[in-house]
Amino acid sequence: MDAVGSKSQVSSEIVPATGPATVPATVACQRSQLFRLWLATYTDWRPLHWHDVPPLATALEPVADETYSAGDARVFVEGFNSEMLEMERQLWVVAIPVALRLEGDARPGDRVRGHAFAERSVLSED
Repeated sequence: MDAVGSKSQVSSEIVPATGPATVPATVACQRSQLFRLWLATYTDWRPLHWHDVPPLATALEPVADETYSAGDARVFVEGFNSEMLEMERQLWVVAIPVALRLEGDARPGDRVRGHAFAERSVLSED
């Protein structure tokens, strides 16, 4: 499809990288892997370590509206889940591997017309 004159906007969509969110905890991740962190609840399970993964959990809400690198995800999961080990609440943060997909982006060979930005933004502090 020709992108000239198209009204479609570029939006990003985050999709599970490996299908359902029931990825085994032992799956090795690549340095470039992205994760969404979800606050989840569980039943009939007792974690012993911050890195334990519930066999079945129910996602409540994302921790933030962003993706995390493997290193950043690990730091957050370790901190949050370590605190939860000290409490009696059945809340846990789980890291879901995701892939970022851009919709509406140009493809090689497409005719394109870029967005025209204002010379000076009203949000600019210059």
